[in-house]
Amino acid sequence: MLLCLSVTGCGGTAATDADPPAPTQVSPAEARPAHDYRGWASYLPPGAGFAVYFPAEPAVTPASPASGGMEAARVARRAADTVGLSCQWRLKDAAARSRAADEAYLRGHQVGAVARSGGKLLGEQELDWDGFPGREYVIEVPERGVFRCRAVVSGRLTVTLLAEGRDGEAVQAVDVTQVLDSLRISR
Repeated sequence: MLLCLSVTGCGGTAATDADPPAPTQVSPAEARPAHDYRGWASYLPPGAGFAVYFPAEPAVTPASPASGGMEAARVARRAADTVGLSCQWRLKDAAARSRAADEAYLRGHQVGAVARSGGKLLGEQELDWDGFPGREYVIEVPERGVFRCRAVVSGRLTVTLLAEGRDGEAVQAVDVTQVLDSLRISR
């Protein structure tokens, strides 16, 4: 599974004809529909200040030096035609001093994920997630499939939600969007 959050840093890239269009800005709080999470499993890590819902109970991997200090909750991809879902999060040593710095961090997160995966960026958009800066992007990785990643920063907290599927249609499915839209931050 691609670990988007483990990739940080801000790198610049030169624009080419192969680059996707400039990111769009959306405010999911206004655009996202109300979802029914009855029967879904909640993931509420103690002291983290956020919650996410999964369609099944996720397996939790505690933070460790090997994971870059990230804790992860995952619902594994069971077959080629299914989707894997994960939530990765960590508390940074210090919060950024400005929203622009958080947005640059998220852009670096995306650039690093594309570079480390050897994949191709299919789409991206900047998000305002209930007042917090966020970014969503889709990467196609040869022989692995397509990854849809949504990352949000709130102070020291960075949360990354990730869907892995066989193609773009799989990671844009209603239940995937429902997981991504379930993120609630209380910080």
